[in-house]
Amino acid sequence: MVQRARVVVVGAGFAGLAATKELARTGALVTLVDRNPYATFQPLLYQVATAGMGASDVSYPIRTFTARWPNVRSRRAGLSKVLPGERRVEFEDGSGLDYDYLVLATGVTTNWLGVSGAQDNALPIYSLRDAAAVRDRLGQQLEDIALGRRQSTHVVVVGGGATGVEMAGTLAELRRRTLPLTIRRSHPARPA
Repeated sequence: MVQRARVVVVGAGFAGLAATKELARTGALVTLVDRNPYATFQPLLYQVATAGMGASDVSYPIRTFTARWPNVRSRRAGLSKVLPGERRVEFEDGSGLDYDYLVLATGVTTNWLGVSGAQDNALPIYSLRDAAAVRDRLGQQLEDIALGRRQSTHVVVVGGGATGVEMAGTLAELRRRTLPLTIRRSHPARPA
């Protein structure tokens, strides 16, 4: 009997999902590992950040993805250690998996480019949590404007890549079309 290769894929972003799909077709025993129970379609995170979409619109359960193939499993865990000599990965909870092949597709994170104060004063948009933080902060500032606790708010978009351009465009659209209809200042003497 031929033993099937055991493959661990760490990361459920575009690369991890694509690798899992291709490996599943080979008959290998594949385990897809990610610290989140969902995969995120990052190109639309700006929509979550501007309240144009909900988090569930840009995320998909990993277990649902892996259920397509009988030889693929998913595991919610954070990677803590790779032991290449032992062909083993260990996770933050102390458990681990042995493998014949390992695919590391852990994705990207914010590069602050060494700019002093950037990390303390800017809000990145690389995850659902990031997008929700931007949405909540912007929403609170707009609520403060509606209630007269704040005169205005200013948003600076740093980065001219796809997300930056889409974010700037969506904010301009909000300012031009949506906010004049939805943000009305409340005055104690008049009904809002």
